[in-house]
Amino acid sequence: MGKPVLSRVAGGAFLDRRAQLDKLCRAATGPGPRTVLVLGPPQSGKTELLRTTFDLLFGRAHLALPVCFQPHREQLSPEKLARSFLFTLIQQYLAFIRRQPELIAATELTTGSLYSLLSGDEDNALRALLDGYEMRLGSGNQEGLLRYVFDAPLRLAAQTPHRLVLMFDDAQLLNQVCTGGQTFPLLNEKLQEPPAISLVITGLQRALLDQLSFGRELLSELWFDWLEPLDLPTLQALLDQWCAQAGVSLDHETGRLAIQQLDGNLLYLRALVTAAAERQAGLGGVIEFERLYVNELLRGRIAHHFSTLLRRIARETAISPRGERAATEIVSLCYEAIESRAPVEEAGQRLGRSFHTDRLLTELHHHELITLLDDHILPAEDPVFRDWLSATQQRFAGVPVSRITLDLLSRRIKAAPQTLVRSELRSLQSRLIDLLARFDRQSIARSLVVQDEFLARYGSASYSQIFTGLSQETERIALPQIIYAAETPLPAAGNAGTPQPQPPWSCIIAYGFDEAICDNDHETIWMIALNSSPAAITESCVAALDEYSGKFGESCEAGRSAPRVVRWAISRMGFTAEAVIALRERGFLTSDYLQLDLLAETLDSAPRAERATAISVEIRRPETRHDFDLAIPLGEDREIIAARVAEQMARSAGFAPEELNQLKTALIEACLSLSAIGPTPDGRLYQRFHADHERVTISVASSAAALNQPGGVLLENDPEGVWRMNVLRSLVDEVTLTRLVGGFRVTLTKRKSAGRS
Repeated sequence: MGKPVLSRVAGGAFLDRRAQLDKLCRAATGPGPRTVLVLGPPQSGKTELLRTTFDLLFGRAHLALPVCFQPHREQLSPEKLARSFLFTLIQQYLAFIRRQPELIAATELTTGSLYSLLSGDEDNALRALLDGYEMRLGSGNQEGLLRYVFDAPLRLAAQTPHRLVLMFDDAQLLNQVCTGGQTFPLLNEKLQEPPAISLVITGLQRALLDQLSFGRELLSELWFDWLEPLDLPTLQALLDQWCAQAGVSLDHETGRLAIQQLDGNLLYLRALVTAAAERQAGLGGVIEFERLYVNELLRGRIAHHFSTLLRRIARETAISPRGERAATEIVSLCYEAIESRAPVEEAGQRLGRSFHTDRLLTELHHHELITLLDDHILPAEDPVFRDWLSATQQRFAGVPVSRITLDLLSRRIKAAPQTLVRSELRSLQSRLIDLLARFDRQSIARSLVVQDEFLARYGSASYSQIFTGLSQETERIALPQIIYAAETPLPAAGNAGTPQPQPPWSCIIAYGFDEAICDNDHETIWMIALNSSPAAITESCVAALDEYSGKFGESCEAGRSAPRVVRWAISRMGFTAEAVIALRERGFLTSDYLQLDLLAETLDSAPRAERATAISVEIRRPETRHDFDLAIPLGEDREIIAARVAEQMARSAGFAPEELNQLKTALIEACLSLSAIGPTPDGRLYQRFHADHERVTISVASSAAALNQPGGVLLENDPEGVWRMNVLRSLVDEVTLTRLVGGFRVTLTKRKSAGRS
């Protein structure tokens, strides 16, 4: 990537978001216009993602013409917003067409200065836009002015060979423009337009999801891009880069502490680095970092960020014009939410004299300063905001600042060791979840999950000798096919007043199926307990772990047929001999970090375990090796199973990768449509697969009988709006939809492209 145009990341090294960047570029330059909604928590890098995508597209001038716009609250009057958007559009359009990125940085432009930039005949379309803007500006029709200006990209798209890509940051603000005393849903109107240009939208995720009303057709075309939090190595690299640029010394362990304590929030991390540079202070130790953190939280950039945000929310939601002074009530509300789940009705009774309560709570919810759930107010998950709330509440209560500073500094320094432990567990959890995602019926050496056997076999062996020995072990364990894994809290065990034993455990749950047979008999749940203690786990910790995981197992089995539960304890430094015996008696597998690393190294080369069926369940009446029926449970994303069957068959028949994806997508779409109609007679969907050297044919029906039922009514289109025939026909060569007694049957046929054998 060349010199940044909008991006603020040095050297174009963007936060390990390559997958998201590729997705946005594909959406912008694909065969048809596309709308992408980018969602993620506050301060997770959504703005920088848009800016970097802009730079990538700007540098690849033959692909698409990007325009990036971020409205500001002070520009939400119709006239100011229209002017800002139109000037941004013309600036960035000219910069792209003329290959002059410096035009984008021009500020304080006037209509006259814009006219002066438009010199040639090729600028006639832009001059016409400015003329139309000037004519409508004094008409008094605010909605007409906004519609004209925000329709300008469509007019330009008709004048240029380039695909226009319109990017909106803080897009939720576009639905907050007032015209004639009423809110004008400008963003929603843009989304309802014919797809002549590509759109990329981001902002406050809760606000966007609340505001956007998706019609059925729009929902089918919209791409969602969920921005997951950055992982620890990426955050560490970013923090190293920032500190190097600012001349701030950084200790590696202090960096891990900062990332964990600030919950990886990019705004807070950058504020701390900037403050350290200002004070010529380093981040070379825990005490240095915590002093800086407390100062920033009480009187620095972080304090300013929270106080400014809450004052603005108070000002905009207060009943009285002087309601900003009542921001103390908002602090108290957010603080009390930490202690209890306050009912919304109770908050309304308390705040009703000062605020429009619904507007206030919604605004706090959108900024994730509280969470509204089931008519209750839950606290923010942001640990920094919680610290600020606690300190601010004490100041309102009259506690001296010196006492608040001392208490917070003392508490944070004492908590640092446990914060570092959580950081290490977080890193291990991420590694383990990635590892579990690779579990796909491999057969592994039993000693990898039985620590005493591993030590007996390889206690003094070299790394290469261990690898050789693992491949030669005859006692092996068949791994399941894992389809979902995530970190989850362990429930409380024993008496409520009993403290959790140290060192602490964290837990990951992994859900899947043995032998890749997706039915109740082969369902399995792996519960993995992790511990990063620097010493071997002793027998005294085993009983508590057994009680914790036992209660968790009970919650997993509640209300459902019991799956096979596998419990696996992993400790950084392993277990004492007595602990291993105690864990084995309780049915635990046991591993240390070395065994986990070896498992990760050997997993891809491990042989597949023997299994009874190809991929799924209930194979019946096979006519040839290319012809069989399949039944899957209704819902629960089981259509993915059928898609994998279709993929395997089509791949073995020689279909191209693009054709494979089209066939899989069509099958998933058909399963979802049939599921949307209602429950089937036995709660299952039935498929029949046939493949030969020319085509793959798949029938999907609501019952086994419907696969063979003759007659029925052929439907060219679906009058009930459930089957999206246009989507199916765009993916496969033939679609036959039949209405039968008690259900539907749809048959999809995909032919192999010419030239493939």
